Amino acid sequence: IFIFVMIDIVDYTQEKAARFNKHISSMPEVIGARTVMGNYDNVLLVAARNIDHYQRILQRIQDVELMVIDYQSFPVTNTFRTQSALSLIPLIDAMEEDRNASI
Repeated sequence: IFIFVMIDIVDYTQEKAARFNKHISSMPEVIGARTVMGNYDNVLLVAARNIDHYQRILQRIQDVELMVIDYQSFPVTNTFRTQSALSLIPLIDAMEEDRNASI
C-alpha cells in the first residue's frame, strides 16, 4: 500500500527540519519526501506491506530525538496517473502556452 503522510514539526526550526530530513532519508520505506508550504512542513510518500507494517514505519518516523511531530495519513486508494521520468520540455511548453493565453 502507498500512504501520503502530512508532517507538522511542532515548534518548527531549521535545525529540527534538518534533523527530520536526515532521519527520513535513512528510511527505505519513505519513497518520496517534499518540503511544502502551508499547514504542514513535509509530505511523505510511504510504501508498506500492510497497515501493521505502516504503523511500525510511522513509529520510526516519529522517533526523532527531542522532537514532537504531528501527522495526518492519507492511504492511496487508486493511482490514475503517475510519471516516473519528468520531461521538462513539455512542461515548459505548457507553461509558455498558458502565459501566452493570459496576455
